[in-house]
Amino acid sequence: MTYFHGYNCKKVEIISLQGNKVGVIMSTNDYVKFVTQQIVSYIDQPKEVRKATRQQRKEELPPLSNRWFGVMPLAVQLMFKKNKKGES
Repeated sequence: MTYFHGYNCKKVEIISLQGNKVGVIMSTNDYVKFVTQQIVSYIDQPKEVRKATRQQRKEELPPLSNRWFGVMPLAVQLMFKKNKKGES
């Protein structure tokens, strides 16, 4: 992981629910140092850059119905569209 480069980390292979390999174990001191650096780098950015980054992340998110309920809303929508075409 590039975020933790230069820290005394022990890499552990953990597979997430999405199938991604994740996992790094680091000491508490290193973690506090990492979090502090991330916060300082965020605060040092101009306000316009922070807003643009936040807006870009919002646009990349899937629709709210998909985030909350997965693929079920799409399946129901397709089912109703299929039924409407058959009735016409």
